[in-house]
Amino acid sequence: RHYLMMVLVPAHCKALTSLLLGDHTLSVERLHYLVRYWRAIPREGRLCRFCHDAVEDKVHALLDCNSHVQLVELRDSFLTDAFDCDPVLEVVYALLSHYDFLRCLISLRKAVVRFAKYTYDVLNIY
Repeated sequence: RHYLMMVLVPAHCKALTSLLLGDHTLSVERLHYLVRYWRAIPREGRLCRFCHDAVEDKVHALLDCNSHVQLVELRDSFLTDAFDCDPVLEVVYALLSHYDFLRCLISLRKAVVRFAKYTYDVLNIY
């Protein structure tokens, strides 16, 4: 778990760790549990709070949702920065699914600090 040593800002490290462990505020996790007076909602019913078109999971929140202006601006800025950091990422982004691209970002030491900050910013929007 190289990100635990490389990400020096505690809030960014916590955001990345919570994303990886499924302990975040996205609907895919929050609506999964039976809570007092509330039934657990099936996965296909845990829709994005902004676009209401897809399940609000980490891939959708970080790479797919285009219904929140600040989110789109953050994503564009992050991807530009990540592609400048490692040009191979641009090819990987084009070839792989978004889920596999996220896995690649986490594993790359060059990009993990930037990705942790981006994750922190996105989770603050959600």
